Amino acid sequence: MPNEQILLTDTNYESWKPKMEDKLKRLQLLEITLRHPSMTEDFSAEDLHWFTVLERKAYDVIIGHLDQQSLLIANAHTINQPKTRSSLWKYLEGRYSMNGIINHTTLYKKFENIQYNTNLATFCNEIRTSINEFSKAQLEISTKLLIVMILAKLRGPFDYRVQLISQDLNDTHDVEYVLRRLEEDLMIFNMPTPPMCPTTPSVSSASGKRKTPPLSDFPPKSNMTLFKIPSNPTKPSFQWYEPPEYPPRRKGK
Repeated sequence: MPNEQILLTDTNYESWKPKMEDKLKRLQLLEITLRHPSMTEDFSAEDLHWFTVLERKAYDVIIGHLDQQSLLIANAHTINQPKTRSSLWKYLEGRYSMNGIINHTTLYKKFENIQYNTNLATFCNEIRTSINEFSKAQLEISTKLLIVMILAKLRGPFDYRVQLISQDLNDTHDVEYVLRRLEEDLMIFNMPTPPMCPTTPSVSSASGKRKTPPLSDFPPKSNMTLFKIPSNPTKPSFQWYEPPEYPPRRKGK
């Protein structure tokens, strides 16, 4: 719709920009908005006056298509800056565009916050998604640095595996190679650990196969006689022992 007004927000710059350019073009202000300030150096005084009037008009049109938050940000930027359409347009592009510094910072922070918790597949997929966003936003980070940052996120049980992967890397390997190597351990790290309990093998007389007795059989019943307790502990179960005389007496003496 020709009269549709769209306000710039934190998330809609890519759709806001072409509609804003279309409106400025209809008002014959787009060329002025995109013109570099140095291109007015040869203007006469009269031309410069009319250019300034149109420039201010373009500035007001752009300001009128910002939401409240974006307007506050734009006003803060232009406090110590000349209120020109070119500086404002360039600032909005750098702040809100997909390949602007603000978006690059946001994407990098998102990547930095990815951590391995308990699911290796989820970790690898989050890394892939983040790197794909880097590519779309034209955020260039060297492959070697990306691999270093990914491996640095894995600690504890991954230390040995990280060392093996690091030793095998060369300049031909990319991030996907590292992620596939990590996923090879998916089954190993998700495998349940068998419970640790004491076991004593015994032989079943019926089947002849070894079996593990239940914990209630410890100690084995065959050894219970080693711990025999007298039936009546109040009466001693032993007789007084008198050692023989030394040297022994001879009979008749």
